[in-house]
Amino acid sequence: MRKNVVYSGLLLLMGVMAACSSHENLDTGHDKQVRLGIDIDRGAQSRAATPIPPENYALRCIIEIWNSEGTSVIHREEQLITDGNAFDFNFDLEEIGSYPAFAWADYVEADASNTSGHYPDYYYTTDSEKGLKEISIIEENYAVNALHRDAFYAHWTIHKEEAAYIEEITLKRPFAQINIIENETTLLTHITGARFIYSVPGSFNTEEGIPGDALIKVDQTITTLPATSSEYNANLLYDYIFASTATGTLASDIQIHFTPADSEKALHSLTIPGNSLPLVSNHCTNARGTMLHFTTEMNPAAQIVINVDSVWEDENDYGLPNNTFLQIPLFINHGNPFEQL
Repeated sequence: MRKNVVYSGLLLLMGVMAACSSHENLDTGHDKQVRLGIDIDRGAQSRAATPIPPENYALRCIIEIWNSEGTSVIHREEQLITDGNAFDFNFDLEEIGSYPAFAWADYVEADASNTSGHYPDYYYTTDSEKGLKEISIIEENYAVNALHRDAFYAHWTIHKEEAAYIEEITLKRPFAQINIIENETTLLTHITGARFIYSVPGSFNTEEGIPGDALIKVDQTITTLPATSSEYNANLLYDYIFASTATGTLASDIQIHFTPADSEKALHSLTIPGNSLPLVSNHCTNARGTMLHFTTEMNPAAQIVINVDSVWEDENDYGLPNNTFLQIPLFINHGNPFEQL
């Protein structure tokens, strides 16, 4: 009888030990563990889906955890994907506390090599002394009509307690997308290119979610016109411009100089006033109109329509009055599109 009692006790003890061992292998892990899953919000058509990178590019995701005082980085990690798989970060935080956290995802060259834990920046500087708290544009690599200039970010606070910290983080764009659209598509055959000149914020403060004050000049000549797709509406120009969630406008006018296919014909240049182009992050602003006019066939009137699309969704048109050609600064936005946001 005594042997049976001892045997039963051993079985019970083994069961408790097995249960403890099984719990240690759960995803929650030990109490120092931090596990972050990264989702990317690209709008209603592909919400929370990691995008597949354009050809010759890879999607890079960086996370950065600062100490509780926000004075120094205590953990930084980068991952690279080319196939649309999800990002998953696992690391330890030794102490209970609140930690400022940042995430940034952008496109880099597909064959980029990791050196000391860092993939070389291509369009945006991420490794300055401010780290992911401030992202700045690499001016010499600036490109318009380029899907691989897209990027995403998040800023939140990790409240680390005794248990493991597990969270799914969704990244959103720090940009507004601007689209310049020629309504008379048949006229596009009369040009071989266009030059666009304007200014944009050169940096973005991810802590506050606002663009920096300093501007950089964009001077881009294109010889291949974009074909409208699900990612943008433009057939002349589209660009990603740092913007906040509050209503703003483009920091400068956009000057457009067209290159005619027939060298014996001249095309009028065009200026679109920046204050007619509202910008807000994660929204599209479309400038539509008949913008191509030969100097010998000039139509004295031009009409540009400005509308704002919510999270890259279906268009909502907001009409503007007709304006005398090359006097577009008279534009007034009718029915402020941001009133409904």
